[in-house]
Amino acid sequence: MLLELSIKNYLSFKEKVTLSFTSVTKDNSYLDRNINTNNILKTTAIYWLNASGKTNLLNAVALIKTLIIDSRKIWPNEQIFLPWIRFQPFLLNTTSINKPAEFEIVFEIDWKTYKYNFSLTNRQIVSENLYLKWSPREKLLFKRKNQNITIYNFDDNNSKKRVNETNLALSVFAKEWSEEAKKINKFFHDIYIFFKWYTFFDTENMLKLEPDTFRLFLKKLIWNADYGIWNINYYTKKIPFKSIPNYNDIERIMWEQKMQIPNEIDQWIREIMHNVYDDEWNFAWYINLWLDAESDWTKKILWLAWSIYDVIRRWKILFIDELNESLHPQLLNNLIMSMHNANTTKPYQFIFTLHNTHTMNIQRIFKRDQIRFMKKWPKWNSKLTRLSDMNVRKDFVVEKKYFENKLWKDLEEKKNLLDN
Repeated sequence: MLLELSIKNYLSFKEKVTLSFTSVTKDNSYLDRNINTNNILKTTAIYWLNASGKTNLLNAVALIKTLIIDSRKIWPNEQIFLPWIRFQPFLLNTTSINKPAEFEIVFEIDWKTYKYNFSLTNRQIVSENLYLKWSPREKLLFKRKNQNITIYNFDDNNSKKRVNETNLALSVFAKEWSEEAKKINKFFHDIYIFFKWYTFFDTENMLKLEPDTFRLFLKKLIWNADYGIWNINYYTKKIPFKSIPNYNDIERIMWEQKMQIPNEIDQWIREIMHNVYDDEWNFAWYINLWLDAESDWTKKILWLAWSIYDVIRRWKILFIDELNESLHPQLLNNLIMSMHNANTTKPYQFIFTLHNTHTMNIQRIFKRDQIRFMKKWPKWNSKLTRLSDMNVRKDFVVEKKYFENKLWKDLEEKKNLLDN
């Protein structure tokens, strides 16, 4: 489980920003479903205006994940760059632009709590430290300052000498078959991060692998959103080989490679089934529509369904940017409630950004510590705070104060009182 995330001097985060996933408030009893059994929040919602830094938080998670998994692939003297990550310090300050970015993650694997931090420029890893935590103490497993790596209580499998200035040591250790490093590597590999692009391929693959259990989950998810869809099927059907497009070209290639030409092949059939009614509104039959004919919301939930299912079933972590896009407010509420009400005792986490303010309901949907606000303070520096930090009461109407622009104003006044 992800317990805490800190970012400093990366994109719009000049000062250190910390996102904690531990519950700190007691709210209405029926909101207990919003917490995992180990007091970790099932969902965390991040709000505020456009260009406040919400997506940059997900970019930071993507950077951390990618470097831990793949920085071992970067050659010496190369820039720390991989096609799917973006590294950039805070550029709007003359000091920070020349300083390294800093990241720290606290997480739990197999009842062990780790704290891992590292700092880097686009040319080198500056520092790296891994601790095993148990309250209130920490045990240092290994530390690094530039290229000086010291191993204390960690099996690196004698691979520290193969770490270059652009590799995270943890990434190399996992490649070199350090068992503990492999567990940590897998933990970060199982974090999903979705921005605004999705694919139906993974949902189709899940329908192939687990047709019964996943289809039932998918149907319930769709029924909450689109009452016109009756069922979703994905199966193979035998079709004549000569009926496929350009079969002559394929047949020629198969002959050249001395491959046997089949009479029939398996074709995967996707069915999104709707009810058809007569003029008296009596059911007549089913009709199968193309995916392109469905609403944007239906497409989105079909794309996301496999990851939501996998996160809940395998107790993983999912970050989603702009969850509310293409969703009616009530459907968005249903989706969030589904995340809270999953029938499992194992921990899982969803962290998402959104603009839909109807979800800012601390009486019915969220606990106060599940709602976060990301705002750019003076000099375009992103800051993050919890609603629970504002000491609001359980009957507080969050949406109203949000539109009156009083939420952050109240927080600033309380901070000024503390400072004075």
